[in-house]
Amino acid sequence: MRFFSVLYKIINIALILSLVVIPVAFASTGKLKESGLSILAIALALSFNNLDKFSKFKGAGFEAELNTAVNKTYAAIEQVKKLALSISDPIASSLATADTPLLFVHLKYKIEQIENIRKILQELEIPQKHIDETLNVFIKRVHRDHMKRLLTYTNNALSEQDKFFSYVDDVDTEDWSLEKVRSLLNEKTIEPSGELKEVILDLEYWEKNHKLRRENKWQG
Repeated sequence: MRFFSVLYKIINIALILSLVVIPVAFASTGKLKESGLSILAIALALSFNNLDKFSKFKGAGFEAELNTAVNKTYAAIEQVKKLALSISDPIASSLATADTPLLFVHLKYKIEQIENIRKILQELEIPQKHIDETLNVFIKRVHRDHMKRLLTYTNNALSEQDKFFSYVDDVDTEDWSLEKVRSLLNEKTIEPSGELKEVILDLEYWEKNHKLRRENKWQG
């Protein structure tokens, strides 16, 4: 009996470690769907390995009446949710950083990966507030890039004496909004046209949909 007790504990520890290591390995290679599925599969295996803690189990119908293990099960679910958030946070942060010459991922695919993470977290019934907080670093980065592009074309449309920066990287984009840019253009009686008009539409589209309006205009 002692042998089986030790074996049972070893299996439990292996499953718990797998619950951390395998999803992280998938996620680090961009396989977010596989990461989510592995979490669910290992969690199910962990549940069945602890099925002896159920006070009653009806074979064919798979109906189980739980005893005190119910509270532990719910606690484990909460831990899985926290684990999912902790894994998603560094992934979102890494996607928000600039690419290197040896590692380039088009912005379109980064956005798709972020949306896959969002769906997995929603399926785990994690509160939307926590999901938004976790993914916000990436969303803000793409919004900042849109705003920098808009400010560049706006600055180019102004007369020399009205230009408000020499280098766009010196501008704090959080001080600007689409409404503020429009107000400036109206004040200077500039009617947006050409690429200036297009980048305004790009930012409008991003703010509404969190998707790229013109994918061919973006890189990493």
